[in-house]
Amino acid sequence: MKLHLRMLSRSICFLLLMYAVGGIFLRAQAQVSQNPWVDPRLVTWSKAINNGHFDEALAAVDADLLSPSPHPFSVDLWCRLHLRKGDIAAASAAASPASRKLLGPAPDLYRLDADGKYVEAQRLISSLNPGDVHSSFLYRTILDVLVFNTTDYDRALKWTLQSLHNPEPNFLPVWIAINATEDSRDFRNGLQAAFASSPALAASPAGTALQNVMKMRVADLGDKNCRGFSRRASQSYSDVASQWLLLYARCCS
Repeated sequence: MKLHLRMLSRSICFLLLMYAVGGIFLRAQAQVSQNPWVDPRLVTWSKAINNGHFDEALAAVDADLLSPSPHPFSVDLWCRLHLRKGDIAAASAAASPASRKLLGPAPDLYRLDADGKYVEAQRLISSLNPGDVHSSFLYRTILDVLVFNTTDYDRALKWTLQSLHNPEPNFLPVWIAINATEDSRDFRNGLQAAFASSPALAASPAGTALQNVMKMRVADLGDKNCRGFSRRASQSYSDVASQWLLLYARCCS
């Protein structure tokens, strides 16, 4: 239990740190409103998180949820900040009807994932429709449950393909899908079939990243769990992630 709580704390802190560090690099680019990573709201919240002002960030995110055009990452931040406080279930129950509608299944799924209740989380995911999920970070949580914690690769393939249509610039769902291509031949073959039947999907940044990594695998696929990445393929993880960050966050432009 202590190990799980330490891992949970590190996971939450890592993702909050991602927002904080993003704010440092992107503050100067805040005028580029089309990119959610450089939206002035996220820059402000990132600064508050970076300075340890979590309640201030949460109050701003709460207000944003009720705005006419909420930030696409506000649901994820709301969930992670309440997970950090340890009150996500109570906060979700006390949220206004408008906020609950926007939050959708995220609070329950984040809580179950954080508590290590993966079978319950898997059941919740099986009840969801594609229209229930609009956030790239929620896709990330769904795939985390299905790939890393229940090895439900059939559902993981379905949600991966759905996530590739999400326009938000977020590498995390792709990163988890890369892991699934290592562990499941059926998952990898399903992705390849989907790319073959949809040139547009294959040409998307996510499709390109996944295909490039799959091509770098060692030719001999006889091993049971399909692991066999070369050193070059392993290095490609960081290379592809860096390319995405450069493409979308424009940190170095």
